[in-house]
Amino acid sequence: MIQNILHRHRQPPDDLWVQCPGCHELIYRREYRNKLQTCPKCNYHGRLIAKDRIESLVDPGTWAEEAAGLRPSDPLGFVSLGQRYPDKVAETQEKTGLDEAVVTGIAQIEGLAARLAVCDFAFLGASMGSVVGEKIARAVERSCADRRPLVLVCASGGARMHEGIYSLMQMAKTSAAIARLGQAQVPCISILTDPTTGGVTASFASLGDVILAEPSALIGFAGPRVIEQTTKQKLPPDAQRPEFLLKHGMLDAITHRRELRLTVAKLLRLYAGARPPESNLQPPTPAPARDLQPQLPAEDAWRIVQLARHAQRPFTLDYVGMLCSEFFELHGDRQYADDSAIVAGIGTFDGRTIAIVGHQKGRTTQERLNRRFGMARPEGYRKAMRVMRHAQKFGFPVITFIDTPGADPSLEAEQRGQAWAIAESLTEMAQLTVPSVAVVIGEGGSGGALAIGVADRVLMLENATYSVVSPEGCASILWNDAALAPQAAAAMQITAAHLAAAGVVDFVVPEPEGGAHEDYAQAGVAVREGVEGALADIEGRFMLSSTLDVAALVAARFEKYRRIGVVVEPPPSRDSSN
Repeated sequence: MIQNILHRHRQPPDDLWVQCPGCHELIYRREYRNKLQTCPKCNYHGRLIAKDRIESLVDPGTWAEEAAGLRPSDPLGFVSLGQRYPDKVAETQEKTGLDEAVVTGIAQIEGLAARLAVCDFAFLGASMGSVVGEKIARAVERSCADRRPLVLVCASGGARMHEGIYSLMQMAKTSAAIARLGQAQVPCISILTDPTTGGVTASFASLGDVILAEPSALIGFAGPRVIEQTTKQKLPPDAQRPEFLLKHGMLDAITHRRELRLTVAKLLRLYAGARPPESNLQPPTPAPARDLQPQLPAEDAWRIVQLARHAQRPFTLDYVGMLCSEFFELHGDRQYADDSAIVAGIGTFDGRTIAIVGHQKGRTTQERLNRRFGMARPEGYRKAMRVMRHAQKFGFPVITFIDTPGADPSLEAEQRGQAWAIAESLTEMAQLTVPSVAVVIGEGGSGGALAIGVADRVLMLENATYSVVSPEGCASILWNDAALAPQAAAAMQITAAHLAAAGVVDFVVPEPEGGAHEDYAQAGVAVREGVEGALADIEGRFMLSSTLDVAALVAARFEKYRRIGVVVEPPPSRDSSN
């Protein structure tokens, strides 16, 4: 009797309350709607219909629908449980007030022009048939023409089986369309909502330049029930959820629904700032590194090694905060994982958008362990390459920050192709069609450092180091005594002064008295001026009118690294024809 009374009291009245599908708590219906159908207690995100989704994202009064009125045909004469496909469509249209499962149109988001394609799960589970594919393709084509960024709000249960092979082919149609959008250098932002599965996930939803996901959304190719029925495997609770996908490198960020509008607007601003202001092409150039005296005794070289490793020295994200007025971090290699030893993203620097890639060591003990002291694995370098290709696509200069003892030497890194990833990153940077600047801000250790260091201009902080191996490693290998590391540091000539004299480093960035950790602001200003000067130097040499001479830039970069090295030529033989 008591249980029945309690059960009746838990039933939400239709007019005032709604029961959260996540935590099952009662929520005041008006509060639930005001919070865009998200639970204030457990953060559950309910499904939004297209109309409400559009209202949550765009500026009032700016929405104009496109490609309205397209309706599906019945190519197969499909009948399901006695109901014809056209009758099912008509019934759904009457119920939802929609013509189809996606709504497309133009609008403004925080005053910025955009085109949206918004899926509505209420229409046959937002399954992708011919009309969905056609409307996505037309939205892409219009964005190629008018250069409005495309925002995809994705949801789907998969293919529309009522249309058979025609439905399957929409994966090819939409993927090919998104590829053309990339060739036109028009950004595409994909927002994955609950649920996004099947052919939509395996086509346009996963092809955004930036991929965001709402918390707790179901995202995957095969649905959990299909996986469990086919493989007889019980999925863990977090499988195919955004947190799982972010960890495994498939997403850039998990964004709360109430933050989506501002996040999308931030990205639109960043993509709008690809070109440098004309006034910034000739800022002061940093003093050439060759003016410094390279001779240093062993104790001074070892002192610089200690400064380069100082735990309180500014790291990549510290410089990002000092250099960029806005920054959006991008995550994941889209293959296996998100390696936090490498941070990457796009930001606003000196009135323009740049791409940033850098090692990140971490402050606290736990963060250092999580980031492996800045020692990247293959997925870290693959993330770096993904962001560099992203920069190349949109014409953003690439700035890298080097600060690592070396690449991760673990068995896991070897199993996933550490050497191959580093080699691919070297060739990727060598062929970049945008200006690139590398800044050695701390330790530049071996191939793990060089993997993001093949730049047009290489800057190095005054108390940083750059070496083929650590001083301890050199001393252990050559002399079987790591205690001789100070002598090894001097012998290998790993300081900024030595490397500038050798022509490996283009400019040395001065540090505050006592090291960069003594005055973050002063160090940040020095790095800013160095990067500004380096970009001005590159663009001053390779800009033809307002166009970058890409062929000359890439050729000059090749020659830069082609010249590095010291060899002794044999004397010509008497019978040589050369």
